[in-house]
Amino acid sequence: MLSKKSIVKLFNNFLIDIKQINENYFNNFKINEVEKIDKPLILISQIQRSGGTLLNQLFDNHFEMFVYPCELMIGKPKWLWPVNLNKMSISKAFNFLFSHYLSDYILNGYYNEGVKKNKYEFNLIRRRQKIIFYKLMKSSYNLSNREIINIYFTSFFNSLLNYQINTEQKYIIAFVPRLIMYSESVENYLKDYNNGKIISIIRDPVNWYLSAKRHGNQYKDIEYSMKLWNNCFDSIISNKYKFKNRMKIILFENLLSNTELIMKDLSNWLELNWDKNLLTPSFFGKPIKADSSFQNTKIGVIKEPLNRNIEINLKEINLIKNLTKNRYEKFKEKNFN
Repeated sequence: MLSKKSIVKLFNNFLIDIKQINENYFNNFKINEVEKIDKPLILISQIQRSGGTLLNQLFDNHFEMFVYPCELMIGKPKWLWPVNLNKMSISKAFNFLFSHYLSDYILNGYYNEGVKKNKYEFNLIRRRQKIIFYKLMKSSYNLSNREIINIYFTSFFNSLLNYQINTEQKYIIAFVPRLIMYSESVENYLKDYNNGKIISIIRDPVNWYLSAKRHGNQYKDIEYSMKLWNNCFDSIISNKYKFKNRMKIILFENLLSNTELIMKDLSNWLELNWDKNLLTPSFFGKPIKADSSFQNTKIGVIKEPLNRNIEINLKEINLIKNLTKNRYEKFKEKNFN
């Protein structure tokens, strides 16, 4: 018997197929006109509410980047890197990689969790994507895990209405929460993408807690939340020592207060040409409001999160510092990059 979630997913996909059945963008294309995408994949990964969406959207309008416009959810759960895709049928592989969130965005528009009233058109032609994926899979043999993921990205970006694909795009970049916290997933990703890199953001645990507890009830327990924060922090540091220059660590607070400095540093690390578009978060080129747990009316990088510690009492601050053993303060004194 199908679960309620599976029924909703099937129904949404049916609605999408009906909605897009006469879409010229679906009907008028030839498979040999599809631009194949096989670029190094850059992952942004750390615990949620640490600036991953912001950083991804800062890269959104850079002409040398394929930017996956929402959280990359090709694992089950999303923070586990997919493996053994070549042992699945084509249909199963596509359904495994295609997130049900994409169906929701196609039907209802994309929105940040903190600003659901501000929706953006998400013009992904699902039927076209599915056909591209099927045809490319059927025309190839003995595909590796990476080659199948490349086909997924090829089908995705070639099925976005009016998406500009050019010869200068040198990376795909995507945000995957928590993957950095699972060593096997990190190793599987870097094995598939031996030219891939990871960017991780560390956020002041006091500041992070204020945002996280508004994001979900499970985070309201300080001890539980700090255990997660510690796990993420330790995983980031451990992976940095292990993978060295394949990984970059930035501070959330620096990203907000010194956006240009941080983005120029990342541009140099990735060997990108400097572009002022890196200073403004956007969604398919359109400026977008921050994905904040707090009310926000401003477009662009907002600095209000830097001043929210006044909303927490001294007892809670001391408890957080004790539970994290001042990891954040000690980290700021060192340079891990």
